[in-house]
Amino acid sequence: MKKIFAFVAAALMFVGCNSTKNYVIEGTIEGLTGQVAVMDANFEMILDLATVTDGSFELEVENDGNGAQFAMFAINNSPIAPIFLDGEKIKVEGNIYGSLIISGTPANDALNEFNAASQEFSSSLPEDFDPEAEPAPEVVENISKFLKENFEKNKDNLFGAFMVVTENVPAKTPEEWLGFIESLGKEGQNLPQIQEMKSYYEQQIAAEAAPIELDEVEE
Repeated sequence: MKKIFAFVAAALMFVGCNSTKNYVIEGTIEGLTGQVAVMDANFEMILDLATVTDGSFELEVENDGNGAQFAMFAINNSPIAPIFLDGEKIKVEGNIYGSLIISGTPANDALNEFNAASQEFSSSLPEDFDPEAEPAPEVVENISKFLKENFEKNKDNLFGAFMVVTENVPAKTPEEWLGFIESLGKEGQNLPQIQEMKSYYEQQIAAEAAPIELDEVEE
């Protein structure tokens, strides 16, 4: 439950197709100085780096032909928001004092819609709602319904896969996790992060099904 609302809170802060061509990210962030970058999803590698000029910049990430991917948009070495490399051109707009919008591709646009929906959904929660505490069962049910509806709308784009990887789908058992993974579109199922999750839950199911070996009892 904490993971769910940590993700939603991060998204609200920034209310905020495979191609052989590279991914181009064009942006204008009013008042911004310094550098921007696109980092890999594990924050281990900078995919491209650019100096901001009058608030504007352009980044280009090489498309290695292995399909779309998750990444992180960073400002002055700080990861700021998820960015999906799922189209030839992506736009970043905003200002340093307010919102940041990343748009122009199916998955990035889907995240923006989810941000707006999350904001509206949050206003419907009880006034005393505390994400650090265990919510009432009816609140948990509403949260699960909200997340499932948004997953169903996005399971065929990269944002749907991102919801699974960040554990923002209402799944508890290995079978439920595999169900969400198997309902993803081909692009999502081919992601390394999804493949790792699938292997993990398959191993869990196999371990649970394995016969229990009793230790030999000495006579």
